[in-house]
Amino acid sequence: MNHRGSLILLVTLCIPMINYAQNISLLNSTFQSWSGGIAGRSGDNYTFIIEFSGYKTEPKPDTIWIGQQPVQILLQGSYSNQYPNTKVARTKNSIKFNISAGTSNDEYADRYPVQGKQKTKPHAPKAYKGVALLSYRYRGKQHYYEIIL
Repeated sequence: MNHRGSLILLVTLCIPMINYAQNISLLNSTFQSWSGGIAGRSGDNYTFIIEFSGYKTEPKPDTIWIGQQPVQILLQGSYSNQYPNTKVARTKNSIKFNISAGTSNDEYADRYPVQGKQKTKPHAPKAYKGVALLSYRYRGKQHYYEIIL
């Protein structure tokens, strides 16, 4: 096969992938540590604005992992009884998720665990080196986006 034939074959195979490609970008993020309330409690609050563009079907974020702590994503305007932590802004070509998530630590509970009430600690579904890991569904499959600042 000549070079031209190889090029045509490559372009033909790549067009469907390009049509279903999506772009994900971190537009903005904030971070604030806190401590107080009951002695020994502390945590971190984050806000991430993540934009998806170039998609055919709308992606659906479900969880954001900060360290090994999962935070369920609850969209504003959903009909759940829980407080929403994510605002959604849609345009013709993109969708932006403004996600507020936080972690908390209780030094007293960690230092003096009550027998029989130890919680199993969750683990992120995959290893990552960034600040957080966004878990979302796209076209019926689970995907992940590592948030690196």
